Amino acid sequence: MSLVKRKVTPKLFSALQRNGRKSRGPRTELGKRHSSLNALKQGAFAQVCLAHMQALGEDPADFAKHLASMRQAFDPQDGVEQVLVAGIAQLYWRLFRLHRGEAGFLASRRRSLRADREWRAHLARRAHVDTFQDCATAVKGLVNSPDCPAKFRHILETLNTVRELHLLNGFSGNDSRTFELIFGVDASCLGINLVSAYETCRCDFEKQPPFTQEYRSEYFLKALDEEISYFEREFQLYLQREVEVPGEMSDAQLLPPTEDLDRIIRYEAHLERLIERKLLQLYEWRREKATVNIPRPLETSGEQRESYEQ
Repeated sequence: MSLVKRKVTPKLFSALQRNGRKSRGPRTELGKRHSSLNALKQGAFAQVCLAHMQALGEDPADFAKHLASMRQAFDPQDGVEQVLVAGIAQLYWRLFRLHRGEAGFLASRRRSLRADREWRAHLARRAHVDTFQDCATAVKGLVNSPDCPAKFRHILETLNTVRELHLLNGFSGNDSRTFELIFGVDASCLGINLVSAYETCRCDFEKQPPFTQEYRSEYFLKALDEEISYFEREFQLYLQREVEVPGEMSDAQLLPPTEDLDRIIRYEAHLERLIERKLLQLYEWRREKATVNIPRPLETSGEQRESYEQ
């Protein structure tokens, strides 16, 4: 192959243009599908894209469509432009992969938070659900057993049962044993008001006049309702702290840690700089090619030049 550059005459330039118009690429669907993967069959693309895309959960056909759209947008005219456009498409694909990875990372953080809360509640119930009887028969009472959802549900169900039975039968039952099982033999400040109200109001209850019985019953029910409200609130706080995942806490997982966020920002900025550099190379190549391909006029003799001037 000769290294001497041929002078591009107007006639040769027109012939090159006519020959270029005849080549329009593949026309059948099969041919277009095969040609869309041309860039994937060359060098680095065969290694970076085809060999690893499926391992990353990506479909090479999606990249082929992405590459075809980039080719349609930039309309490369020669081999150099084909390589530059393919490089731009690959950089954008890496940028899309970064965004997908960031979304997956944040979704994993939210899912891990919920799974951790549920697992902690499961462990607490499995470890302590069989200790109710031991705690209830012991001096310390059920309130001093380790916290778990079953503990609070058991206390609330017991207190609500005491309330329903009192509305039906008054102080006819023996609830002292029930309160000992919940608060212990020596009730602390947690249940002392309820136990004192019960012991005071049930003393000689049947001997009291009706208005006194009604007053004592209302006083005991008020103390019982206060205790039920207290345990309901404590149960809610326990669930919020150990089991449930509030919306604001879940949304807080959408922000990566500072170190990970800095790495994401730096990598994204790096890819954007590479894309900008590739675009500049493509535009610079097109400017140089346009300058080289401008046809020069044929050299004319002095007589012809004079005739042109006249």
